Amino acid sequence: MRRRLLFRSLASSGQDDSGFNARERVLEKKIHILDGNFRQEPSLGDWLRHPHNFVALTDISAIEIYKGSEPRSMLWSLKLLKDHAEKVIVLKPTQEILRLPGIEKGLRRRLIDHPGTAHYPSYCLALHRMENDPSIREQVVERQQWANEEVHRMKAGLADYAGAVKELSAEFSPDEKRLIKSATPYPRDMAFKILDGVSKIALHQYSRVNPKAPRLVGPIYNLMVFRYALCAFLLALQKVADGGNVSQDLDKLVNDGYDMSYCAYATYFDGLFTNDRQSMMVYGEASVVLRGIRRALGN
Repeated sequence: MRRRLLFRSLASSGQDDSGFNARERVLEKKIHILDGNFRQEPSLGDWLRHPHNFVALTDISAIEIYKGSEPRSMLWSLKLLKDHAEKVIVLKPTQEILRLPGIEKGLRRRLIDHPGTAHYPSYCLALHRMENDPSIREQVVERQQWANEEVHRMKAGLADYAGAVKELSAEFSPDEKRLIKSATPYPRDMAFKILDGVSKIALHQYSRVNPKAPRLVGPIYNLMVFRYALCAFLLALQKVADGGNVSQDLDKLVNDGYDMSYCAYATYFDGLFTNDRQSMMVYGEASVVLRGIRRALGN
């Protein structure tokens, strides 16, 4: 099963049709992570018309597109992106990104799947030939199976993960939680407390996905496992502040996992396109916390 090729052409011509030039500096472009709930927003099309504006798709986007989708609904959900396919950047699979070093230089560039990005326009065209091409339909079915397998895999580890995040949130006093959520600069000792607590969760996850890794490379706050754990922690604080609790329902945990993945990825780029208010708040808070940690460490 070609799981690595989620957004590459289903019938590749081998031609690079993307407007994203891998040789150009990534920092010169404005790149927003795209949540699945924002794919049909008219404002997205307006934003993509600017020559320097791009959106990035993650493998979570692929899961949401493929799982349980009928071909027609799949085509409809991607219509706007098809019209601006040359402005779409495809990121590497999360399981691969979890293994990447946190070295500052080239941090964004390492996340990008350059072949997948190059072939995204032809991928969109291939999808529209699906009804008349059995080989393309077969590949789509294969990817739908992959998406459903990924959902089950996520469920298997999320309950314990949610428990660890809940325990971490309990270590902070009500005043500390309010300070974190205020999105204002806070003392160095608070930054170190967050860094220490989130690092414990992140290191446990890092050792699970990198059992043979001898050491961390680069600042821990640049690792995807850290940024995801940070966003999950901030979501837990948000739920408690709203009078709720960290859910133990697996379907809800999976949906929260999708949202926090988008938030974590957005901290590497220039923003997040989503219609979810809670996700936008978590992304904003995570960006502030990361700046606070950098300041505390003198970076």
